[in-house]
Amino acid sequence: MCLKFKNVIIILTYYFNFFILDKSYLQKENELLKKKLLVAEFWMQREVSNYIDKISKEKLSTFSAKQKQTFFSENINEIVENSIYNFFGELMILSTPQEVIENIISAEILFYNININKQVD
Repeated sequence: MCLKFKNVIIILTYYFNFFILDKSYLQKENELLKKKLLVAEFWMQREVSNYIDKISKEKLSTFSAKQKQTFFSENINEIVENSIYNFFGELMILSTPQEVIENIISAEILFYNININKQVD
């Protein structure tokens, strides 16, 4: 009887350790998958932006000079965002706080507007 009890304890200990280890393994795997999801979301966002840019450039080739200036002034946010993302790269953007990125984008838009309207400065 004592031998069966020891076997039951060994089996219960094994299952307990298995589930504890399995839980920590699953937590680590979950963290890794969250990081991969962030990279995938950023990649998808960049790909969509690239296709939008490609379509915009194709459409832009049919515009006159006045229409082009109007088009750029309407889409300056997207143009600046894409240039910043291309300059810094994925990993830098992911590790930088969102407020800093927004401030950089805002500064670039202000710089663009000052260059267009030099009489304001």
